Amino acid sequence: TNSQIHEDILPALKRAIDSTEQRDIVSSCMVAMAKIGQDHKSFALVDVFAPRLARNNQEIRETAALAMGISAVPSEKALEHLIGLARDNGVGRKLSGGKVSNRTRSFALYGLGLYANEHSSPSIKRRALTAMRAVLEGSDRDRNIKVAAIQGIGMLAIDRMDAESRPLMDEALNSLLDFYLSLIHISEPTRPRLIS
Repeated sequence: TNSQIHEDILPALKRAIDSTEQRDIVSSCMVAMAKIGQDHKSFALVDVFAPRLARNNQEIRETAALAMGISAVPSEKALEHLIGLARDNGVGRKLSGGKVSNRTRSFALYGLGLYANEHSSPSIKRRALTAMRAVLEGSDRDRNIKVAAIQGIGMLAIDRMDAESRPLMDEALNSLLDFYLSLIHISEPTRPRLIS
């Protein structure tokens, strides 16, 4: 029941995660809390996950980024964190205690896709797409980051029936097409465009 979640389960998971640095326990607790997908009256999930982004264990950092997306709790802070990590900007570097590792960036992109998937707001989807496009079109050659950006774009769940969202769908499809064509070296003037 909802009361059990808030009175028993979330507090127990929070106590467990705060009591150890053992990566399997910390990761499991974060995923369990994320799947519950509700803030507790005493703590927000994003504030439980964010400090783990600077831990010296890569698995914990990855899980913390992914958990923010899985939880999809409406939170401007979580959205900014995921975008900052994905783009390795000032916000992301502050959270991670320096340059964001490529693996953490990849998991943040997956998390961003999951977060946007759970929200119907076109503005959230647009912000997610803008971040993913920047990564896809950026100079970073890491394959994992590019794959994560592509996968994240695929998870946006843009509603084609919504007139406000149709241009966003075209933008998402064209960004994927442009990336593909750049890989096979088709020049810009001869590239086809997708229109709805």
